[in-house]
Amino acid sequence: MKRLLTRISVYILSAIMLNAAISSAAIRIVAALPDLGSIASYIGGNKVEVSVIAKANSNPHSVEVFPSYMAKVSRAAIYLKSGLGLDQWSDAIIDGSRNGKILTVDCSNGVSVLEKPVKVDASMGDVHPYGNPHYWLDPKNGIIAAGNITEALKKADPSNSAFYDGNFLKFKAECDRMLAVWTEKMKPFDNKKIISYHSSWAYFAGVFHLQIVEHIEPFPGIPPTG
Repeated sequence: MKRLLTRISVYILSAIMLNAAISSAAIRIVAALPDLGSIASYIGGNKVEVSVIAKANSNPHSVEVFPSYMAKVSRAAIYLKSGLGLDQWSDAIIDGSRNGKILTVDCSNGVSVLEKPVKVDASMGDVHPYGNPHYWLDPKNGIIAAGNITEALKKADPSNSAFYDGNFLKFKAECDRMLAVWTEKMKPFDNKKIISYHSSWAYFAGVFHLQIVEHIEPFPGIPPTG
């Protein structure tokens, strides 16, 4: 019995050490938004460890920065920014982390940006100065973001490039498949008029042929008055 218990203890200890080794070898990624974190987890699979800053129910334009976020980024290899000025708070986290080796990825690179202002002043709102940053509501832009994440992973971990490329192709195929499903489901709403509170649905409306006729906010980030 004593010998059996010893063997069990050795097996448990070995498993713990193996898990620790796997964990330490994983590429640590910090994502600004849950959507980007989810994509990174898909592309990276068991070769990454993903953390997310903003909560799913929070306002992505305004996230309070805590020292714990900086500590998390200080140990990361990759930081995923949403870009287009949406997550400007990310810069404070990255700077505060003092991680000079971190690879910062703007996941909006390559996106066809909607609603770019001709000029920007305070009367026009303060949260969409580079155009509409809610690009991930178009599934095709999710594929673009996934491509940016894939390239970052290949740069950080070149020995597993084929693995990341394979997962990207699977992700793209699934997005294409689901886009066809969603397009069919949205056909009854073709050309319907909608109202949104914030100017966050432009990409979604474009893909599924909806008309945004009004926003409750007079300008992005400017609350409505009575």
